[in-house]
Amino acid sequence: MSYTNSLCGYFSFWEGFGRTLDVGGTFVEFNTSPTAAIADRVAIRSDWAAVGADLWAALLEAQKNLPGATGGTQQATKAIAEKA
Repeated sequence: MSYTNSLCGYFSFWEGFGRTLDVGGTFVEFNTSPTAAIADRVAIRSDWAAVGADLWAALLEAQKNLPGATGGTQQATKAIAEKA
């Protein structure tokens, strides 16, 4: 899942081509939010979701690589804590 484009626009080839000819900037409209606070909330939620996904992936990778950490994430967490 991509967390980086939550507030960016997605354009077809022809829309992108048209934007290269848009000297006056009349096509400038991206995903909008009712308020700046809502846009910030969406962006921050997406950022933390990406951090959580990375942490979860790291925990699962540690579970595979550490000896004695084959019985689930609780054992992996315990093995990581013992190594530190």
